Formats: sequence, structure tokens, C-alpha cells
Amino acid sequence: DHLKFEFFDGSQTTASPLMLETSDWTSSHILKGVAYVACRFKFDQEKFQQGLPNLSFLVRGRKVYTGVVGTSPDQPETWGYSTNSAACLADYIRDPVYGLGESQDVFDSARFSTAISICGENISETSTVRRRYSCNGVINTDQTLQSNIEDLLSSMAGALYYSSGKFIIAPKIPTDSSYYPNVESTTVDEDMMVGGVKLVTKATRRNQYNTVQGKFASEENKYVVASFPTRQNTGYISDDGQQLTLDITLPFTTNNADAQRIAQITLESSRQQATIQLQLSIEAMKFMVGDLINVKYEKFGYNTKTFQIQNMRFVPDTQRGIYVQVTALEEDADAYVWSTSDEIVFQDIKALTRFDGGTVSAPSGVFAEYTVVSDNVMNRTPKISVTINDAPNAFITHYQLY
Repeated sequence: DHLKFEFFDGSQTTASPLMLETSDWTSSHILKGVAYVACRFKFDQEKFQQGLPNLSFLVRGRKVYTGVVGTSPDQPETWGYSTNSAACLADYIRDPVYGLGESQDVFDSARFSTAISICGENISETSTVRRRYSCNGVINTDQTLQSNIEDLLSSMAGALYYSSGKFIIAPKIPTDSSYYPNVESTTVDEDMMVGGVKLVTKATRRNQYNTVQGKFASEENKYVVASFPTRQNTGYISDDGQQLTLDITLPFTTNNADAQRIAQITLESSRQQATIQLQLSIEAMKFMVGDLINVKYEKFGYNTKTFQIQNMRFVPDTQRGIYVQVTALEEDADAYVWSTSDEIVFQDIKALTRFDGGTVSAPSGVFAEYTVVSDNVMNRTPKISVTINDAPNAFITHYQLY
């Protein structure tokens, strides 16, 4: 009788009957396309001694296109609920109201399918079998598009590239994964090189870390923001001579094990710092930004050193015609090694039990002793000494005896 709720998923065609009972809500207030909850409380001093209750809801968010058979990016009615990180990012980029308003055609179709598969892959690298990357959170429309895209990317430790008029979603994944097909055919050797090779073996300390700490929305703590266990490598600290800490925020990660794994990938990836710049023949046009290449270059001692392409551009040259300049960053499968033994036990913050103002536990014991006290003129006064065994409690000021 004191709490009333009405739930709407956005498909409603009429106004909330509950809200129509108020004086300022009319039948025109349908809130088309908006998911909302109408709430009404009947005031009662005894039932609401702490004032209005704080409400929170566990919500399954909007449906997204994942490319499964029988669905179409142009038919939202065929979509389904999914926490797939790549699918959620693509949906935000396509959204005409809050996102970039792009069409599905702006995504490289093969890479889109691969990204969906990578994020949806079952892995047993945590205490329980989970999807590799999951996205759980709320888009803040007060933030810039770039900030929201970066937040979404954080749930897959990934990157978003734009190359040849196409978006490429690239979740972080081991270089020896089966999702990188034909790695053997991507070898770049001196036969493909048409110019000098530049190699930077070490970046500045600004991008190098040996400790990663941060926060996530803990599902163990009812989605209250909490700190995940710090990921640290003592060997790196010894090499660096000091602790180099990176603070990250994972607003779309709710599982503790996932947060730790992403932090570990971030830490190890920061140690892969060799950047190579290659001048390649037009044969390199078969590559795309985000591709893995195996560089074979004896002068550097590279047999099949793996790099990931970060940038590509075509350069006209009067002598060599057009060549492809490729900038790539080293990759190492060891950066993604993770097992259940690496997971640190998460000490979640328990919710405090608040005194409700109406319940008092009984004392563990009450003892009374009757005595008679006489003064110096023999006036006798009866007296009862009472001992109450009870734990200290700031909310109890006195006891009343009957």
C-alpha cells in the first residue's frame, strides 16, 4: 500500500496510469522511446523513518546488433540483449542520437565479425568460465564522444582504428590466438623492404609502468565503485629503480577477475615498447591497420618478430614510385598469459548495517540485588542494585525497568 512501481521499456504508447493520478501529468506524457520507472510512495512516518528510500535497479540495457544469422543492422526488432564489448561499441558509433550516427557499412565486415567472436569467446582463465570481454555500464551523455568511446574500449583493453574509410575494432588478444589467421603469410622480409628501417627500442618512462591500480563497478558490492587488487611486477620495479604506477578506471567492467586481467594486460603491454618504421613495396597494401606482421630482419636479429601495425600511409617517391610506410608496435604473446593462480582474492566492501530505529536487542543478562541501607540516625532505606550485561550501543541512552 505504500510503494507502487510501474515499469516501461520504451515501447509504450500510453502514459503511466500511476503518473496520471498526479495533477501535472497528462496523457501526452508518453515518453516514447524512453525506458523508465514510475514510482509513488505513500507517506508514513513509521515506515519511512529515514526519509525517502534510495532506489537502485539492476537493468538489462538496450538491444544491440551482433551479426548473428537472421538479424540485420537496419532492423532493430531483430536485435537482442548482449554484453559483448565490440557489439556495444559498434552500437554506440551507429547511434544517431547519442553516438556518431554512422551506418554498419562504415565497419570492415570481416574485422567486425572477428571482434564480436573475440569478445564472446569463452575463457577459463579466471576462477569461473567467462566471456573474454564483457561490457556492463551506462553511457554518460554529458561526456564527449571520444571519452565514451575510450570508456567502452577499456572493457576490452582494445583500440579503435580508422583506415581506408572503415572502422576497425581491435580487442586485445594473444598474438598466438586462432583469431589471427594466416600469421605465417604476413612475414615482412628484406624482399618487401624498399628503404631504410627505423627502430626505437624504448619509449619514454611516461608510457612505461610496473604497477597498475584502479577502480571498477563491483558487482560483488552491488555495483558500487571499488578498487580492484593492484597488479604489480616486482622484477620490473627492480629494473626501473622505482615504482611507476598507472591509475585506470574501468567504468564498463563489473567483474573483479575481469578487471584484474585487463589491468595485467595493460601492465604487460606497456613493457612492449619497440616501435619499427618500415618502407615497403605496394605488396604491403594487403595489410591493414591493426594487423599483426612478422618482421624478418637479420641486422636486428629478428627472425619472426611480431609487431602490430599502428599506422599506414602511401608515400610518392620520384625514384621508387609509391611505397607504403608502416609504423608498428611490438607484440608479445606473453603479455596475455593469465591463469587462475594470478587472480588475487578480492576483498569486497560489505554494506553497513544501519540501525532502523525500531529494533533493540535484549541484554544478555539482568541481575538485581535487594538491600536495606541505614543512615547514622537509623533511617532504613530499601535499595535495589541492578546490573545489566549489554554490549555498548550508541543508540541506547537508558533502560526502563518494570
